[in-house]
Amino acid sequence: MRLHHVQQNFLAWLENFDFPGFNLQLPDVILWNGTPLHKLKAWHIWDSIRFKMPTVPWSKYVWHKLAITRYAHHQWVLCWDRLPTLQRLASFGITVLQHCFLCVGGTESTAHLFVTCPYSSYVLRCLAEKLNLTFHATTWVDLLNEWGNSADSARNQLALLVLQVFSYHLWRERNARAHGKACFAPSKLFDGIVLDVKTKLSSSKWFLNIACIDDFSYWSSI
Repeated sequence: MRLHHVQQNFLAWLENFDFPGFNLQLPDVILWNGTPLHKLKAWHIWDSIRFKMPTVPWSKYVWHKLAITRYAHHQWVLCWDRLPTLQRLASFGITVLQHCFLCVGGTESTAHLFVTCPYSSYVLRCLAEKLNLTFHATTWVDLLNEWGNSADSARNQLALLVLQVFSYHLWRERNARAHGKACFAPSKLFDGIVLDVKTKLSSSKWFLNIACIDDFSYWSSI
């Protein structure tokens, strides 16, 4: 179709277009899906075109008030069990030894690497002691449920932050060993986790306002 035909069709469409009625006495408003909006934002458009699924029950344990974006994204992948552990790589037909890089004695699955491995469980027990929490879970999601259901809002958010930082540091240590780099002892990894947690807490106005200093003074004494 030539350009002048397109122009003619467009002009004919304008002449026959049924414009909605309007009231000059009322201010203009933006309507999105029939709802008035003061300002149309990009997320309104994204929310209307994205594929939606039911919210997973553990999402509140990943995206919380003290979440660190980079660490939260890592934990999100971890909760979906999508990290490239050796067991997962083997399930794709890739020929790899599945021995855990941290303890060498177990098969490197998500549950083993982050919860039941002697290396990781030692660090978790140390963190649980500092948080005055128990540690009985055998899977990562169970651990989130165990530490993320405290009645104390500040302690609950602190525990979730600690787990988030722990999972990131542990995966980084695992990758360092996988590539033949220097290894950290569990106590050294624990120190790095505590440092990251204290840095985040010192910059969180919400936590500083809601938390009782006496309840969390042990973090400053480590």
